[in-house]
Amino acid sequence: MSGTRRRTPDEPVYEVPGAPAPSAEITRASGPFSSSPTDEELFEAWEAELNVRSENTLRTYKSRVRRWQAWVNEQGLGLLEPRRSEVIVYRDKLHEEGMEAASVNQNLVSIRSFYRWALSYGLAPDITAGVPRLKTSNLSSRGSLTKEQVLGLLDFETLTEKDRRDYAILNLMVRRGLRDVEISRAKVRDLRQTHKGPVLMVWGKGRDAADQPVPLSEEVVRPIRDYLWSRGNPGPKEPLFASVSNNNRGGAMTTRAVSAMVSQRMRDAGIDTNYASAHWLRHTAVTFGLLEGGPDSIRHMQQMARHANVETTARYAHDLQLLDGTGGNLVDSYLDDED
Repeated sequence: MSGTRRRTPDEPVYEVPGAPAPSAEITRASGPFSSSPTDEELFEAWEAELNVRSENTLRTYKSRVRRWQAWVNEQGLGLLEPRRSEVIVYRDKLHEEGMEAASVNQNLVSIRSFYRWALSYGLAPDITAGVPRLKTSNLSSRGSLTKEQVLGLLDFETLTEKDRRDYAILNLMVRRGLRDVEISRAKVRDLRQTHKGPVLMVWGKGRDAADQPVPLSEEVVRPIRDYLWSRGNPGPKEPLFASVSNNNRGGAMTTRAVSAMVSQRMRDAGIDTNYASAHWLRHTAVTFGLLEGGPDSIRHMQQMARHANVETTARYAHDLQLLDGTGGNLVDSYLDDED
């Protein structure tokens, strides 16, 4: 819908100091919409040109912009009518309602994609330009499990095909840091034998094919082979990890199914899933590697996790340093020294 409220000339508007002001003159370019597009036409045109690889990312961007659209409409405005001040009010509203700072910032990223698209067609200025992000914690927003929790998570009988599948997935995720989307995309043919040993060719985040080799130890590959044997050794084009649901039996597990399985197994192991998530298994793998190998292992863990930038991996090491407590222990030692 198009908004109806109009600001009066003396209405105060909060703008970010030093940020570029919206241009008064916007050159309209031809686009995939009518001369006076509705909000729905704008949304659909933006969605059609949204350049993201993952279906999950696409759904997330759409839901965030839909939420923003609903709030904008509540203010009596259409999508092209808000100013930078509304973005800031909305940002603060999300945070005041309990959304973590990192999630608020991610919402801003999605909203920014819409207004950068609108600017490219001369429809509106980028009202998100210069809007400060909220400050986030020095620690990562997601944590990791302890060794005891991991051992408890993997401590269940593998009596059925589903049990063997779940164990193989959990073991792979916590030992090699695979994402749920990488589990979902894997095919039987991606499990290969090389002169260096078995590898799983992973179709990773932002990739177009299974082109990233992840070396597997015997502790990782054995449960996968046991599971495939229980399925009757499926063909190379079959999913590596198949669904057992009535609606999708034999098909590839969806990312939701993988996450739901991990969450259920966590609950079975007494892990609080209101706090921990399936993605923690990936963080756990990187954290365990750094704990064992120390600072010199950052490059190795970057390679295993397939992080494009080593700084991403280095943040895990930084978290461990923040939690180390060595500085405080030195103070304690000085104060408690009876000499």
